[in-house]
Amino acid sequence: YSVVVISCASSVSEIHTVSAILLHALENLIKEDIKRFRFHLSDFYYESNRPIERGRLEDADPTKTTQLIVDHYGEENALDVAYQVFNKMGFRGAAEILQKEQSNKLSGAESSSLTCSRIRRSYKYYVKYTFHHINDRNARFGETVKLNQRYTRLQMIKKHRDEEERQLELLSSGSSHLDIMDRALENYSPTTIEALFDPDEDGYIPQIVILQGPAGIGKTITSHKIMLDWASGSLYQDKFNYVFYISCREINQIKGNLSIAALLSRMCKLKCQKHLMKRILEQSNKILFLIDGLDELKFSIEDGAEIDIDDPFQDVPITFLLNSLLRKHILVISSLIVTTRPVTLDKLRKWVKCDRYVEIMGFTGENREAYFSNFFENKEEAAQSLHLVKENDILFTLCSLPITCWIVCTVLKQTIQRGLDVSNYNTSTSIYLLYLKTLLKYHGRDSKLPIITCLKRVSALAKEGMWEQKIIFEEEDLKNYGLAVSDVESTFLNENIFQRDIEIQTCYSFIHLSVQEFFAALYYVLNMGAECRENSEDPVTYNEVKTLLKKVKEYPYLSLTVRFLFGLSGEMQINELTKIIQSKVTSGYKSVLEEWIKEMTFKSETHDNSLPYLYETQDENFVKKLMSHPIFSHIIIQSAKEDCEFKHLSYSLIQSENVHTVSIVGVSHSNEDRKILTQGFHKCSTVRYSAAPLYLATNAKLAVLSADLQHSVQCQVSNLAVAAAEELNVPLDSLKVHVSTIEVDRIASRRGTGKPLYSAYRGNAGLSLEG
Repeated sequence: YSVVVISCASSVSEIHTVSAILLHALENLIKEDIKRFRFHLSDFYYESNRPIERGRLEDADPTKTTQLIVDHYGEENALDVAYQVFNKMGFRGAAEILQKEQSNKLSGAESSSLTCSRIRRSYKYYVKYTFHHINDRNARFGETVKLNQRYTRLQMIKKHRDEEERQLELLSSGSSHLDIMDRALENYSPTTIEALFDPDEDGYIPQIVILQGPAGIGKTITSHKIMLDWASGSLYQDKFNYVFYISCREINQIKGNLSIAALLSRMCKLKCQKHLMKRILEQSNKILFLIDGLDELKFSIEDGAEIDIDDPFQDVPITFLLNSLLRKHILVISSLIVTTRPVTLDKLRKWVKCDRYVEIMGFTGENREAYFSNFFENKEEAAQSLHLVKENDILFTLCSLPITCWIVCTVLKQTIQRGLDVSNYNTSTSIYLLYLKTLLKYHGRDSKLPIITCLKRVSALAKEGMWEQKIIFEEEDLKNYGLAVSDVESTFLNENIFQRDIEIQTCYSFIHLSVQEFFAALYYVLNMGAECRENSEDPVTYNEVKTLLKKVKEYPYLSLTVRFLFGLSGEMQINELTKIIQSKVTSGYKSVLEEWIKEMTFKSETHDNSLPYLYETQDENFVKKLMSHPIFSHIIIQSAKEDCEFKHLSYSLIQSENVHTVSIVGVSHSNEDRKILTQGFHKCSTVRYSAAPLYLATNAKLAVLSADLQHSVQCQVSNLAVAAAEELNVPLDSLKVHVSTIEVDRIASRRGTGKPLYSAYRGNAGLSLEG
């Protein structure tokens, strides 16, 4: 009997070790299940550890398998590895028995320590699984993108910018906007997500970090990146044992009372017994709460401000719970990152102690290039698309917003996939309309106001600001248009807090001047009746539209608003806008635009001003009708007008049913321009280049004429440089066009210059070479 007792004692003693518990669990498996266990183990990645090589596991018995696990993963991780492999195999019973043996057989402190370690590892695994992929806004079922593949670093600063600097940013575009972002790096303390909790110059480590930025600036994806990097072991490893992501959008769905512990179990999937949860929360100095989208809360953060909660297991309304967490009345020494739009900053200032303020500015020029490179798998397509966007200063500037980058890349990628030419990509109006659609669908707020009512009020504010050249609005301005910054309006307006004398003042603006100009154009569309005519009783009168069009020449700052107005007149955009706002929209002002274009073109010496407006409509019938007017029979493009691009000319010619003559004065063009022009020159009887630095054109061997044109072409070339004349050496019989006349005027004189030119065309029947 005594021998048996000694044997039992020996067995109990052995079972008190990690190896003994693991061996006992494996010995309870039948032979086939042991083989399955080894198979799954050979393919199991545990945190940063690679699997045990399959060859080493082959034919290993339970004892050898146990030893391999302990040696490879360490004694502290061995039981957690077996637990996760059991779950992966679907052996829930074996996993639960392993947990119970660990709890019952090990000493209390050792068991608790190992269990907490296992819980932390399991939680990290869950976080990696949850945040490893993201879904694009237009993703179909099962479509995901790796977060690390898409994520692009955002520029962040730790200081408030002054009013003058903010106004410059709103007004600037292109290279000047890039300069402002670069200047911010020098003057406003740049930072990164890695440095959010770095000590300040006095050695103080912040507990609460407020991360703010407007809709679509990348706050949520930054939050997801923080979660993934922490779980992957590359961020905050020495600072935090746990990082909990709390979505305010999900908090809005919670009904009834719950505790902090219950919140973590429900939202963060931290599943453990109460005594273990208590142990985790007791070390709150090693906990980071990431509260994402505070501005999305449907309740006020002031609710429950008078209630103090200090028990993490006390069930209370969610409003009280969040308030206590933000005001540090519970888990006092925990850390917080709070992401929000600027609209909540004023209220937040009254209730929350902000140790570190961080503003997300968006993408720098290099970041935008990186985003395009990350988005497109094909690097040539990325480069082509980026080049296209860079040519449009306004659009490239708005691409500092990640949401705009995503819209532009999505549109261009779909264009490429359809086999279409990306040079004819959607207009600025169509991109801004998609921007509006994305804001309303993914960043909108519940409001008592219908969308159409809200948009009418916001657009009226934008329109009034355009006329007064006002980009910073005060609260009184908003009230005059029945606007409250809460609800849907906060989607479109950005809050700015400025120091004025001895006070601070909250002001509002659109994210960029171009967005305000788009909304100003939207005002005329949303308030338009079925027909815009003189003596109209519509809210937007005939005279109001006429005034805008009349003043654009006198006040050039209105030109983008007018271009957006043309863009919004196209049938395709009208239909899209109707769907977006769920209210009927008409283009009753189109006849006014038509008459204005004719009048403006008649008074102008060139067509540089009118063609961009035609292109912006993307309305074939509208363009076809105007191009049939005699005023467009002879089209003149002049280098002094930089807003007119060759794609505008080509598009208008393609839509036309008439034959035109074209004079291009003082404009050189690239090979890419040449490709675009050849499409439109099908509709030309005469193409004249005059007073132009034509070296680029002739380097291209006048291949612009090699299109399969429908008409005999007269090519008139004036002011030809010496080098260009020598390059004009292409046999006309290789061209797919009958060139009736090439007139060369004012060739730079140098002995022998004309010989190669004349000899190139000698012998071509029917060709007249004049000069």
